[in-house]
Amino acid sequence: MTGERAPSRHVVLDGAVNVRDIGGYRSVQGLEVTRGRLFRGDTLSQLSSGDVDRLDRLGLRTVIDFRSPGEVLLGGDDRLAYGVEFAHLPVSGGDLGDLYELIASGDHERQRRELGEGRAASFMAEMNRGFVTDARQREAFGAALRLICAPGRLPLLYHCTAGKDRAGWMTAIGVPRELVHAIIQQESNWNDRAVSGKGARGLMQLMPNTASGLGVRDAFDMKDNIGGGVRYLRNLLTQYHGDMRLAVAAYYAGEHRVHGLQYSNEQVIRYVEQVRRRYLKELSLQTSPKESQP
Repeated sequence: MTGERAPSRHVVLDGAVNVRDIGGYRSVQGLEVTRGRLFRGDTLSQLSSGDVDRLDRLGLRTVIDFRSPGEVLLGGDDRLAYGVEFAHLPVSGGDLGDLYELIASGDHERQRRELGEGRAASFMAEMNRGFVTDARQREAFGAALRLICAPGRLPLLYHCTAGKDRAGWMTAIGVPRELVHAIIQQESNWNDRAVSGKGARGLMQLMPNTASGLGVRDAFDMKDNIGGGVRYLRNLLTQYHGDMRLAVAAYYAGEHRVHGLQYSNEQVIRYVEQVRRRYLKELSLQTSPKESQP
């Protein structure tokens, strides 16, 4: 294995479409993940021989598979180079067996009945909650972290079926509390009953469709609203590689207003600047030395 570095974050493979180097992401603490050490991805069961060689040239030493036994049965085992250590740490967070049976049934009417009108989004939200509320799922993620930190395990790749939910959760970029406070101040001025002219609701001004997709049951419930808003911000920070400026612009105006890595709408520019100032003020409140006591 040569330890070749991928020229871009996306590792191009024939049999997997979502394998990415997570190097370059910046944490809340300001530390940056080193390139070529950690990768996330979708299932590796359909890799070609060329794909296996490509991963081998990246120096891959360890693979963690978060798929459930049922997913492995349906999709097949990972195809890996000789000598790569493999760890199966299944994470389900929900009754995936019933979902697979429903999808494989080909019964479109039943699929619409059971997954339509927001029920599929609610299922995914419940599944993601299970990642942190179910002790078995927490232990699987904890075991993965211990493997990542163990000597001699890197470079390491972790994956699920599509490379989005469980792999995304494992990669989750933290959302600074100060940023959340700045957005709440800007959006609603801490009015948990606020409703905008366009129908956005609550502290973080979530639109009804957005709130439903994030699993928010009551947008006027402060905890529920903030939870959904933070999940949305986390998704945007991941999408824009930790760039708060772009994530805030997309939060306000939607991803369609952020073209590539820039935006030009004056109203969006003004909003981002206002949030930036509030964020810096929140940071200064957190870091300023406390007055000495008499």
